[in-house]
Amino acid sequence: MLRTNTRAQSVQIGAILLFGVLVILFSSWQAFGIPDQNKDVEFNHNQDVQQQMMELRTTINSMPDASVTRSVTLDLGVRYPSRTIFRNPPPSTGTVRTVDTDEEKYAINITGNPVDENLAQLWNKTGTRYNTGAIRYSPRYNEYQNPPQTIYEHSVVFNKFQREDTSLAISEQSIVQGDRITLIFLNGSLSETRVGSTSVDLQPISTQTRTVAIEPKDGNVTLDIPTRMAIMEWRTLLGDNHDVTKLANITGETDPFASDEKIRTIRVRVDANRNGGVRDSYRLQLAKVGVGADATQSKPAYLTKVGQSDDQVSVNSTYEFTIEVRNKYNKPQTGVTVNATALQGQIKTKTKTTGPNGQAAFQYDPSEVGTTRINISITDGYTPDSSHDPQSPENMTLAVDVQPEQAGGATTSVGDGSISYYNETPQDTISVPNGIWRNITCTDQLLLSDGRPASKPNANNLQGDVIRLTSRLNNSTGDGYTIDIKLARATDGSWNKKKVIIYDGNGNNQNAELRDPAAERIYEDGESDILELSNYDKSQGSSWSKLLKDIRALEDDSPVVWQTSRMTGRVTVALECDPPPAPPASGVSDVDGTTPSDESSALQFDIQVASGSTKIITDINITTPGNQNSNVESSWKLKRPGSDQVRLTLTNTNDGNQSGGRNGNIKFDGTKYQLKTNAVFSDGAVLGVDMRKIENGNVKLNYNLVDSKSNADVIVTFYFQNDTQFQAYLRVTNVNS
Repeated sequence: MLRTNTRAQSVQIGAILLFGVLVILFSSWQAFGIPDQNKDVEFNHNQDVQQQMMELRTTINSMPDASVTRSVTLDLGVRYPSRTIFRNPPPSTGTVRTVDTDEEKYAINITGNPVDENLAQLWNKTGTRYNTGAIRYSPRYNEYQNPPQTIYEHSVVFNKFQREDTSLAISEQSIVQGDRITLIFLNGSLSETRVGSTSVDLQPISTQTRTVAIEPKDGNVTLDIPTRMAIMEWRTLLGDNHDVTKLANITGETDPFASDEKIRTIRVRVDANRNGGVRDSYRLQLAKVGVGADATQSKPAYLTKVGQSDDQVSVNSTYEFTIEVRNKYNKPQTGVTVNATALQGQIKTKTKTTGPNGQAAFQYDPSEVGTTRINISITDGYTPDSSHDPQSPENMTLAVDVQPEQAGGATTSVGDGSISYYNETPQDTISVPNGIWRNITCTDQLLLSDGRPASKPNANNLQGDVIRLTSRLNNSTGDGYTIDIKLARATDGSWNKKKVIIYDGNGNNQNAELRDPAAERIYEDGESDILELSNYDKSQGSSWSKLLKDIRALEDDSPVVWQTSRMTGRVTVALECDPPPAPPASGVSDVDGTTPSDESSALQFDIQVASGSTKIITDINITTPGNQNSNVESSWKLKRPGSDQVRLTLTNTNDGNQSGGRNGNIKFDGTKYQLKTNAVFSDGAVLGVDMRKIENGNVKLNYNLVDSKSNADVIVTFYFQNDTQFQAYLRVTNVNS
């Protein structure tokens, strides 16, 4: 009997079962593995976008000093990795858009008393609400469920989780820092939804604004801030010095967003819980930044007088005054017509147009002794009659006290001191205790000379021949410094004390020791500049250098007042302008200089000598005035370990030409550094200047050469053997650190 053979059927069934298992495995991986991988891709993308939103915050925070549009790139959507067998869902998209910039009620309200009278009148007339908005990123992922919306709002970036209705700040706040309040308002409309990247352009509508002083009103400066972030997050960010309360919880107050579950208004009482009570005043800076389309410009809003409030002149003199026109964000306005008329005497030119700094200068010749009024206005169709309203922020009235004729017309007695009207000459000095010195327009140099010490054994820890000078420098914007100079020398010439202590407006102090030669010049009919870094014993670090630089820059905002509160012995004080630099060395010019790459920690450019002449560079210095980009001042030294900090390189060293350079750190504070090897170049030779590793390469710049000192952010000065010098000017467009 024959048996049936079934072995071939078993193989076929096994193959079918194996294929089925493979299909199940592939299907499972497509259903579960691929989504998990894509979820990881989406999560990582979300983390990247959060970092880009942090970059957006950094750029917005830098806008108060900006003069050009700045941009930040956001990668809105995500594409998945290519797969050979398995399938991906379509790329996910994301949306970035402005929110509430068109909402009148979405505004920050400021409560305080401006020190400037016309700004106070503006606030009384138009209110203190400043419209603003937020920027929100919303992803639309395929797998990552409940991703946060990432929002920039009022200097903070935070994640908003819709399902849990919670928020988490991922940055700090920069609205309140000590006595400084900075508010940046967003304006315009932006909405972009895409897979790829988009550029968020930030337009400087009202930037480079004036910082103004405000004082508490009813005991506090307060900010009412509409927000989507939880109140507890704000309390954490602002700290214990500030009281944060929901507006709806304050008796008699109504939150305009009471019916909106997503937004509430918080009231921040600035420094409400500060030990020792609130501050007397705060520095307030406002800025308006455009985002996207439909951003609106701001109109001229009020006048202010540049300089001190005292208006006094002798009948035989000319009274000069300067008016500044600003918008509601305190930005100086260019091209505005200003009219001025005096009720007695004569204004030399009654109508002026404001220049690039928003200012118009006038001259008034009085005709009789007494008090006269000068009416000033920017109102269209203005006529100087009884309709002039001095309470309008667009108008101003100056009451000028015209004194009898005085010989010289420069000095009058006030109390125990004296007033000298500074006219930018080295002859104006003061040496009277408790003296007041007004209308100082230069603080580049603080010169001490003609010292006559007094004997004070052991008094105030000062032993021997003592000079002690304590004084205060203030300008009208609230910036001020107390300078305490202690000098004491024994009869054998040794020094017991030669210290300078400087206190800022918050009472914080720094000190440094004068070098012996600098102290000796004050005692021995010489002269020393207290604001010159090289007069101090050793490097005091960037903080002391910056402090001296800030004092030298005081008069950039408004004229300064000096008051002497203590003087032991006698010393003559002179506040002077820096002398003009020597003219450029004949025949030397800069020929090339731009950022070596997209951004660089190197400063590189070329200079060339004319045919037929030879130049020998012996010394160099670098300063960072930050005339166009104040952020460049964060760069303060060159540091290239183990190598030359400055290289001066010639491609052809024949015929006596020689490359040069210097090793050792070089600070950007104007200190003059001698080269290790002099650079010699002649007869049309080009010298390549290479300065690398700004702060060890931690700071990178974008820059190019310009031909104007006023446009320069970095100035490099070359000193030649024949006592001439040449300056190269670089303008910085971006700083990253």
